[in-house]
Amino acid sequence: MYALVKNGSVVAYPYSISQLLRDNPNVSFPSPLTDDVRAEFGALPVEPTAVPEGKRSTAVTAGYIEGILKEVHTLEDMPLEDRKAAKIEAINAKLNDVLTGGFTVPSGDMAGKVLQTRNLEDRTNWLISQASYSAAVAAGQGAVEGAEFRTADNSTYTLSFADGLNVLLGMAAWGAACMSNSWVLKDAARAAEDQAALDAVDVESGWPA
Repeated sequence: MYALVKNGSVVAYPYSISQLLRDNPNVSFPSPLTDDVRAEFGALPVEPTAVPEGKRSTAVTAGYIEGILKEVHTLEDMPLEDRKAAKIEAINAKLNDVLTGGFTVPSGDMAGKVLQTRNLEDRTNWLISQASYSAAVAAGQGAVEGAEFRTADNSTYTLSFADGLNVLLGMAAWGAACMSNSWVLKDAARAAEDQAALDAVDVESGWPA
């Protein structure tokens, strides 16, 4: 974002390329239009500033803060219910990051390897494999090495159906633990009676490895 600065004071923010061209109709600007060229006409870059948690911006201008041209927000407190909604949205985003980040096998021949769970297709394939391996075990073929896995680093492993089933049951338990943790955090956010209680709900806590 840019601001139009004249005599050291901001006179327009935001200030777009189209506004610069309109204000200088007789100037043939080069392409691409660099910051140095913009600066010759008073169009200076503005450093963005974040809106603090629990606040919302009702208006934004630009001004010099310790010699740096920055965004200046007019802030107001968000209603507690809105802050709760924002916290719950952050928890849902964290849940999605964890679930799509892959399942790390905790033990066995594939200990430390990651099985991809990037999307619904990945997770559906693992569920189908779990049902298949479970059927093989139930049919007395648990010791047969027929459970195939492809890990995130493109390594291929073939395990017995019993061991393969245990890996996928571990994945299912991990997914259930992720969901359970999200429910705990969201329930705590909904129950918060003030900002201090809401701040105590740590979006990063409790997630299974």
